[in-house]
Amino acid sequence: MAGETTRQRNLDAVVHRMLDAGRTDLPLVSLAKGAGTSDGMLVYYFKTREALVSEALDRIRAHRRTQLATELARVPRADSPTDGFAAVLRWMASEDDAASVRFFYDAGSRGFGDDDAFCRFLQGSIRDAVDEATLTARRLGADETTAESFGTMFTAMSAALAADRLATGDLDRIERAIDSAAGVLAGTLTPAE
Repeated sequence: MAGETTRQRNLDAVVHRMLDAGRTDLPLVSLAKGAGTSDGMLVYYFKTREALVSEALDRIRAHRRTQLATELARVPRADSPTDGFAAVLRWMASEDDAASVRFFYDAGSRGFGDDDAFCRFLQGSIRDAVDEATLTARRLGADETTAESFGTMFTAMSAALAADRLATGDLDRIERAIDSAAGVLAGTLTPAE
């Protein structure tokens, strides 16, 4: 039991270190230092750096999905959920979460390579976002086809807005774009007359 507690504490510290750095390529020594332990102890608990990173990616992805579900649950079921979608998009593109967003882009871009852990992370992160947004659309009354389309659009828009904010820092333009994107998203859930 004590070993599992130390293992979890080390994993939590590694996750925190990776998110703070906004990078996945930190050396094992740096991850160990951030965890307040030695690289040898991390190898003892996780066997390899790759296994440690894989577990950290799984933990980060699960936490982000929970955060997204919480944010989307706040979107009101009303005539127009535009303000609620705008709030979620603002959260996803927030400067407060810049290192986490950088981390997701770093890990996601590595998912296009041959590393299975990063491929799983990229595919899973996209699937998580699409699934959570699809569930929200269903909760707001959309049929299955509309809900799935909404989930894909929401995921694409939120990723693009977050990347744009990180790359350009043009907060005024992005703020206007968020308002427009939220209106488009809300409009996809409104039946055509």
